[in-house]
Amino acid sequence: MAVSDLTLSHVSDLVSSELPQYLPPDAFIVSEITSKILTGSDDDEYIKTRVILEDGHPKLDGHTLNRFSLHISNLCIERGLDQPVIVYSNRSEIPV
Repeated sequence: MAVSDLTLSHVSDLVSSELPQYLPPDAFIVSEITSKILTGSDDDEYIKTRVILEDGHPKLDGHTLNRFSLHISNLCIERGLDQPVIVYSNRSEIPV
């Protein structure tokens, strides 16, 4: 996979623009969204997109997150982008 910084930026922007439909911004404050390339156990590369949420949000619902991941996957396929693996973290979990 030859993923450029521009592609990573597009994936992050896509997640950022679509996420409020699934996690309302009044309940879930997004601090940062970043995408990077990682290598899996079989040496295949993949895009990992991290959504960092401010602490104090309601509990994340697994069904909602799965629906969002499917939505993003479909949008990425339509745009010719590689589908990301999306992970969620609280701001307090990220080292300073």
